[in-house]
Amino acid sequence: MHAESLMKTDRMRFKLVPRPREIQDDCGLGLVILKEDLSRVEALIAPRYVYLKTTLQLEKDGTWTRKNYPPAPTS
Repeated sequence: MHAESLMKTDRMRFKLVPRPREIQDDCGLGLVILKEDLSRVEALIAPRYVYLKTTLQLEKDGTWTRKNYPPAPTS
């Protein structure tokens, strides 16, 4: 994952994990980051043409809150 290498280079906190079963997306992997680091991650990867599809936040009650992003440009 390109985002993983960028985050390693920038010494950001994250963990690469298998996608939880209850999340039905096409990718089998995800990056776990702290909620307070999300804006820093977005600022790091966007200029390098890495596009977020979705972020998911695990709530205290065990449910997931989804934030969808615009699709990546095609050209």
